[in-house]
Amino acid sequence: MDNYTPQTAKLLTTGEPLLLRGLNTDDLSRLVQLFGEQLESLFDPAPDWRRIIDTSPAFGAAVIACGQSTPDERESAADLPIRTQVDALTLIHWMTFTEADFALPDDARRTVDQALRRDGNAPDEPRYLTVYRGCRRDVSLLLAAGHGSANRYPLATLWTEAALVRQRHARRLALDTAVMQACIGSIISKEGGKQLRSLLAQIRECE
Repeated sequence: MDNYTPQTAKLLTTGEPLLLRGLNTDDLSRLVQLFGEQLESLFDPAPDWRRIIDTSPAFGAAVIACGQSTPDERESAADLPIRTQVDALTLIHWMTFTEADFALPDDARRTVDQALRRDGNAPDEPRYLTVYRGCRRDVSLLLAAGHGSANRYPLATLWTEAALVRQRHARRLALDTAVMQACIGSIISKEGGKQLRSLLAQIRECE
């Protein structure tokens, strides 16, 4: 997935349509630096975007700019009509947390909860930092597994691919353990040798 291109969607407006995508880890890095704890609302299953725009218009504009792949054009996003901003933020949020295995709103909550549990949320650490830290680890894991564009995956895609890599690593560890035990058994007895050959044959068939 080195040539990965994120899925996009057009939001029709009274002017030019907006081409939007889900947020990725690079976007989170920017938003964490700029807005800190305001990022908490991003991980709600159904954020009240109108309220968020009213209380922190700069944050809403920054999210839209990231979703447009123009993170430095926050002022242009802030100039959009409020209704357009709300629709854009809703679509960006949906595309951030929607994957083949996920669907808003219930599964978005489950996905974030899984990330919190996996990463051992520290009692005094804000949720957004825990999730962000987990995303950085997932990106590192996927880069090592050959996913050269992992930092650009929408969060739901990132979590899905990272889970698949962890499953593959766990299966490989279990298989290596079984082969090692079979090798030891083959030294001890002829029956152990038969079991080793049978195991190796099964592995070849699976591959």
